[in-house]
Amino acid sequence: MAEFEKRAPKDETLHRRRDETLDPKLLQRPPLRQISRNEVLQTSRSAVPQSISSHSIIESESVESTRVPVSGKDEERENSDSQFSSSCIECVIPYRVINRSEIAVGDHIINAGAVYDHHAIITEIAPDERDENNIKRAKVTLIHATNTKLGVFSGLSKIFGGKAKIRRTVDYFDFETSKIMIVKYFNAPFEATDVIRRAEGELEKQDFRYHLFGNNCEHFATYCVTNERFSMQVTKLKMTLRMFLSLGLNALRNEKLRNQVAYERGLICKMCFERDNKLFEAEKKPIKEKADVQKGDIITFPYWNFYHDAIVLEVHEDKVGDRNKVDLTYAHYAFCGPSEHNTIKQKRETFPLNGSVTVTMYKSPQFNVYTSEETVDRAKMRIGEQQFAFFANDSSHFARWCKLKLSHSS
Repeated sequence: MAEFEKRAPKDETLHRRRDETLDPKLLQRPPLRQISRNEVLQTSRSAVPQSISSHSIIESESVESTRVPVSGKDEERENSDSQFSSSCIECVIPYRVINRSEIAVGDHIINAGAVYDHHAIITEIAPDERDENNIKRAKVTLIHATNTKLGVFSGLSKIFGGKAKIRRTVDYFDFETSKIMIVKYFNAPFEATDVIRRAEGELEKQDFRYHLFGNNCEHFATYCVTNERFSMQVTKLKMTLRMFLSLGLNALRNEKLRNQVAYERGLICKMCFERDNKLFEAEKKPIKEKADVQKGDIITFPYWNFYHDAIVLEVHEDKVGDRNKVDLTYAHYAFCGPSEHNTIKQKRETFPLNGSVTVTMYKSPQFNVYTSEETVDRAKMRIGEQQFAFFANDSSHFARWCKLKLSHSS
């Protein structure tokens, strides 16, 4: 308790007011807030994210035992007449932060692991006293739900349910060696002070029953921010499994069908549903000769048994005796293995000119597009990024962000 009461000096730049809503122009800028490409590349070279280190329990712990886990019906709530929802899987956007100035009290923070992400609410921020001038390190006070004394990273013996605790902890973050993310909500109803008050109110209760899939640390964090208990990880997993079991693998490959199912189940808002449907109506032209593909195009090709989008960075000259193929360099969100984070990379590859690869034809005036050079530049500036999120920031989202002048409401 004494350690917690010795509060760090206030830093006004760190304790800035939390944004009420997501910047509607978020889709028009690099998620890493205009940082240089070199910084992005440097960040991407870091090791596999570690679990929260220097984890010290500093507050009395509330054993929670009476709350019934959130049901699937609650997570798959029916659509309301509102244009957007604070729990829409496309209106709730996580993005990586690379220094202390990018986090604020009241933020929903994620320490991303290769298998499981841990979520918390920030209540205090201070420099790391061991390296006070290093902006890439921070001492952060968190309130979060955990089912073990050392957190979900160190013990999964109770993952299917059991008594849990809401804890206040002090954690030391190194933004270079760990993948730390902040969640931005397009329609956040509470100010930062209210989010903290709600988290502290939960800390005082003794009625939390932990369940990995029904009431976990993410449910706790989203409740503090939105007054709704939901988990993006669980919601997307359940939707994917149900679509696969009922409609097969082809359903997961079909973005328009996936969009329809997500809307019918209340997982995306009306605004995102209508916007995405418009995007999916664009013509896909098969590439049967070299002239069918140009620099700056969005191409779609088979990748790990799914359809995968990428931005063409360069169309290379024909190789001698290989006129039935086209040689391309492209940028995409690459799968880097089960223990690594997906990363935007560039790759050179030859494709057959048999129509198996297509170009998405976003044409004016129906679509407001960047020039070929602008599209390539936008793709290159995000090389090295590790902010992949299924159905929210995957390779198709990356490709459209590079090509289309989209705001959240367009």
